[in-house]
Amino acid sequence: MINMSIQTNHLRIRLLITFFSVVGICLAMLAFVSWRAMDRIERERRQSSILSEVRQLSEQITQEYMSLLHISQQMIPQGSVGTHVNDYLNADTQYDRISASRMAAESIGLTSFTNPGTELIMYFSTANGKYKYLFQTMNPKDDFDETHLPRLSSTSAVSLQTVHTAVSRISTHPVISLTRDVEFIDDIRRTIYIEARLNLTDILKQLSETQNIPYSLIQVDRDNIVRYSTIDTYPINSVFSFASEDAAVPDIGQQDDYLWARSDYSLGFRNVVLVPKTALNQELGIWLRDTFVIAAVAVLLILVLSLQLYKQVTVLLARVYKQEREKRQLELDKLYAQINPHFILNALNSAHWMSLSHDRKDIAHYLSRLNYLLGYTLGKTEQKTTIHTEIQLLSAYIELQKERNNFSAWIDVAQGDYLDHPCARLILQPIAENAICHNVNDGGNLWVTVRELKDGTAQIVIKDDGPGFEGEVKPGIGLRYVYFTLDSYYNGKAKLKIESSVGKGTSVTLNLPKL
Repeated sequence: MINMSIQTNHLRIRLLITFFSVVGICLAMLAFVSWRAMDRIERERRQSSILSEVRQLSEQITQEYMSLLHISQQMIPQGSVGTHVNDYLNADTQYDRISASRMAAESIGLTSFTNPGTELIMYFSTANGKYKYLFQTMNPKDDFDETHLPRLSSTSAVSLQTVHTAVSRISTHPVISLTRDVEFIDDIRRTIYIEARLNLTDILKQLSETQNIPYSLIQVDRDNIVRYSTIDTYPINSVFSFASEDAAVPDIGQQDDYLWARSDYSLGFRNVVLVPKTALNQELGIWLRDTFVIAAVAVLLILVLSLQLYKQVTVLLARVYKQEREKRQLELDKLYAQINPHFILNALNSAHWMSLSHDRKDIAHYLSRLNYLLGYTLGKTEQKTTIHTEIQLLSAYIELQKERNNFSAWIDVAQGDYLDHPCARLILQPIAENAICHNVNDGGNLWVTVRELKDGTAQIVIKDDGPGFEGEVKPGIGLRYVYFTLDSYYNGKAKLKIESSVGKGTSVTLNLPKL
């Protein structure tokens, strides 16, 4: 007991040392990992966030310009709209001219309807410094001047304009536009003009409110000249340098007090999103605060769980100590249980020899049978139980009972190897005891038949000619023991059947499978 207490105290001390060591290591590792990961997380967050937003914005702007290009394709002489315009310009009669004009106007109207953001579609030409419009969906403003359009990018045929005030007389929305030079059948140079609504200021405002970061946008041409800007730091016509770009991620970098990310457009311009460094540092501070709060909560949980674990281990140690004490008590009880039967068997042996010495062979024979029965029942003899040993025990028991009760018994055992098969212990004696004590009257009979069935099953029938009974069998202690033993030993494969009728006796049949 003293040794157990010392071991328990040592275990508790080791547990406390381990607990505080684990907590300290966790705290140190958490702090180290947090500070090591801080810079990497900041950089990755900046890159992924800004690049993601600039790509989304560029995709939206790109789709708008692609819609303008698609409409302009329909308006060239070979397009679905331009074909009607050619017919109009080539008409010989007034009727043909009116019909072609109507078809061209309907085609342009349908095109405008299928592109809801479109504000104005038209052809225009200049003559003597004046603009002449053809098939316009709306009237342009009186002060319209093509040369004042904020050109963003151009090719030999197409020019794209960045965000500007709408040319349409009735619109005040910010728009982007496209111009494209064409020549129809009359060889007059005309220009296609298309503008579509696009309010980048509102888009950036919504994005900034959603992300809680102030975003700005500039558009630069091939020469990195700013053509559109929502930030005063980089005004229109200034030059934006990409010299400080990240070598690992070339579409992101730093400029002055801003982080930038760009997306190139195939027609020769770039969209650049800018974010103030101070805003990101503020976000980083919030992240650090949240990180340390989470770390503090994690440490608190570790402490709580460790204390809970300590309590559980303490309870477990007490339980183990109690179980060890109970185990020792069971061992003592087992020794006592072994000593008592041993004393009884020795006493019976002494009585047996005393009977022989006094020439009382009947008493000696009775004591010998009783000694065998007790030895077998207590597991002192016949350690390996077979059907044969069970039959021997049954015979000895019946022989003893015949000394006290007036009945006849017949035991018919068919010889064979099946008698050496393993068998459950003490399954026949309780059945015979029930028959002798409850069913066999004075002068009654008891029959025991043992034989082997064709499938190798051993069948044992114990039958009497007692008064019998009706109804369901209510097993006592003996029969319950037999039921449980058969079920456990044979895994439910053995069968026990009881048949009885009033005035004709009772028959119990056991079918024991070969194991």
